Amino acid sequence: QHAGSPFAGIEKPLILTAYLSSDSMLPEPLKEMKSKLKVELAKLAEQSGGKLTVDYVDPQANNGKAAEKLQEELGFRPMTLGLLDNRNFWFY
Repeated sequence: QHAGSPFAGIEKPLILTAYLSSDSMLPEPLKEMKSKLKVELAKLAEQSGGKLTVDYVDPQANNGKAAEKLQEELGFRPMTLGLLDNRNFWFY
């Protein structure tokens, strides 16, 4: 165990991939959460001294190629806004 930085004992670089729909597809509360999440992850990446890289992927971009991969390889599915609004979005 290492005191201080959570990255002190990490020898190999870490890559965090966030699968997030564009703001236009997200419900209002998640737009704000996405913005805050990006700020906090940027801070963590900065503190990591190059040990953490954060990639953001919109699964619906490029004709949904990433969405297909997420469904086939990881079993992830898009979320739906609700019973009365069947628009799909990704927030993983």
